[in-house]
Amino acid sequence: MLVLALLYLGPALGQGFVLSYDMVFVPQQSLLLTTFGLDGGLPRAVPQDIVVALLTQVVDGAWVQKVVLLAIPIVAGLGVARLLMGWGRGVQLMGVTLAVWNPFVVERMVIGHWALLLTYAVVPWVLACLMRLRNTGRGAPGLLLWCALGSLVPTGGVWLLMVVSVPLLWPGGVLTLKRRITFMSGVVALNLPWLLAALAHPSRGTTRIDGSEAFALRAEGTWGEVLTALSLGGIWNSEVVLPSRGLILAPIMGVLLIGLTVWGIRSWMRVGERVVVVWGVLLAGAGAVLALLPALLTGLWGLLLETLPGGGLLRDSHKWLLLLAMVVAIVAPIGAARLIRPISDSVNRRVIVAALVIAPVLVLPDMAWGASGRLSAVEYPTEWTNMRQAVAEQQITGDVIVLPWSTFRRFEFNANRTVLDPAPRWLPRASVFSSSLAVTRGGQTIVISGDDPRSQVVNETLAAGQPLVGVASDLGVGLALVERNARPPVPATALDGTSLVWSEGNLELYRFPGPARAPFVTAADRVIIGVNIVIAIGLVGLGLTAAGGRWRSRRSNSLIDPDSPA
Repeated sequence: MLVLALLYLGPALGQGFVLSYDMVFVPQQSLLLTTFGLDGGLPRAVPQDIVVALLTQVVDGAWVQKVVLLAIPIVAGLGVARLLMGWGRGVQLMGVTLAVWNPFVVERMVIGHWALLLTYAVVPWVLACLMRLRNTGRGAPGLLLWCALGSLVPTGGVWLLMVVSVPLLWPGGVLTLKRRITFMSGVVALNLPWLLAALAHPSRGTTRIDGSEAFALRAEGTWGEVLTALSLGGIWNSEVVLPSRGLILAPIMGVLLIGLTVWGIRSWMRVGERVVVVWGVLLAGAGAVLALLPALLTGLWGLLLETLPGGGLLRDSHKWLLLLAMVVAIVAPIGAARLIRPISDSVNRRVIVAALVIAPVLVLPDMAWGASGRLSAVEYPTEWTNMRQAVAEQQITGDVIVLPWSTFRRFEFNANRTVLDPAPRWLPRASVFSSSLAVTRGGQTIVISGDDPRSQVVNETLAAGQPLVGVASDLGVGLALVERNARPPVPATALDGTSLVWSEGNLELYRFPGPARAPFVTAADRVIIGVNIVIAIGLVGLGLTAAGGRWRSRRSNSLIDPDSPA
């Protein structure tokens, strides 16, 4: 498992940071109002940014990122191995390889959705906790802690909420109704950080019809969307797809694994808690259907997302293959074991098992070494550290406008790979930046507008060719950060009336004249921040309680007289 993780990550574990699309870590991320999903766009990275900001106050962000990147394959692999305990070492190895090495994992990693992959990694642990809870009534602290780890982004929280809902509330087992409702309420509470922030936001969280088309599951070969989805690929961004996904082996492997999964479901039901198993399989199938709907019923799907509040959560349809990917990793090895059981020759059986263990790696060889170098660690130039200090030293109130007015960057120090602008996470103040996204699909570029009200004002001002001085004060902005090596160029009139206060390398800091509007913290903001604090304290207490209980259990076992009847 560790060998697979190291083979997969490779250069990502080197000195520095992996900057790939949405994956942006910085040495220290400040805890700001926008970190809680307030006074900005919709809370898409809540509570992810809160957790990272807190951790980077005591540990350099590079180490936080490396721990996260290593944790994903290790936690996923160990979880699957645990669920497959009793099926034999070969079956466990098959499960570990499938959990670590598959298209869903690598495509989501390259696009930078590490928090969603943590959701993926904790699924087998959540399933194990649910089985234990229903059979023995124990394991609630573990369930809540694993769900907390997997709920760092809204999609992950929603997935885990669905996974635990039916097994917790379905009659049967040893749990009382009161305990079922209590545990379910705990899982719901883990979603409050982003849910409350979303309810406080002026946007309804819907998405445009053309946006649903741009983010629909995309075929990775001539065989179409269905076989692409069954082989666990189909992410909307073609730039993150590995070349091997275009080979005929990809859909063949996908169909083989789906067939083994179907063949192994009955055997898994015999040894696992039936409600947990059946519900997990049903959800995996529903996720596959949800992933395919935008591609098969584009118009109807787009209308749904445009009218349904919170519909934006469904926009990126490929991510709904998450549970199918994990169910395949758990059940396909069981199906394989059932298939080869009649073979009497032990040598032949071992050869088949070995072939099945290494097959996922051979079919997706370019996932190795950081997705063929796409996940390589780099160092930020010194000017970025000095920029943070320069902003902190400015004796002026107000936030920072980040220019050029585009969402993604290509830096030379990052080998010109596309990455979300890291400046907002570097800055010790809240920032106003472009939240629009340009997506090219079928030769057509679709611009998905952002949902930050202040960002929309800046966008309109720049489009009209007006200087930003006219809106800076009302927006609560006192500074402008310009990254001169980024595109598109900053309009000549944008910074009229400002004064340059700091410059180094490709970074420049400008100051707007006059006082900026002071930041205003509403009563709702205070309530939401308070809820986050209460949840954090509760999770820390739960973790200490669980650790203490485990320690007392081990200590009491060690004190038992080996000759006693007990």
